[in-house]
Amino acid sequence: MKISIALFHKTPAKFESNFSLADSVERLSATVKSSPIRSALKETLVGRVKSDKVRISRYRPRRGNSFKPYFHGKFKIVDGATVLSGYFSIHSMVKIIMSIIYIFMILFAVLAFLSSLGEESVLEGLKSAIGGLIALVIPELFVRFGQWYSRGDLEFISEIIASSLTPNDA
Repeated sequence: MKISIALFHKTPAKFESNFSLADSVERLSATVKSSPIRSALKETLVGRVKSDKVRISRYRPRRGNSFKPYFHGKFKIVDGATVLSGYFSIHSMVKIIMSIIYIFMILFAVLAFLSSLGEESVLEGLKSAIGGLIALVIPELFVRFGQWYSRGDLEFISEIIASSLTPNDA
């Protein structure tokens, strides 16, 4: 059974830079704000940029979304060229919380079924168990809606990273 593939999906990404490692880190750092407070009224990228760890998300004023994609990656030198490679994924804490919700839903369904085994009407327990499994659809729809709500974020982040790592005249 596939339970929330969307929740655990990672989209790989790779950005080639026309600059040295230090210059690439500096250019991307200049584009990415360390805090949303620094750009409270306009859309921008927020996060941390270091050569060994890059974590970036899209900030939208007055629009929160726990299911938005984050870029996780690091700069590498590959065949003499600087490359930022990593993946897009939902925040780890959201994955943990949603996993706990899924586990409790499944546990409820199993316990509802097991509690009915000793009774005369197994059908009632089976109904409860099926109801618990159907209830798994609710958090799944919640995840899907959150991802739909941030549908342009991956492209937005990718475009800004790519433009930061290429010369302005290119």
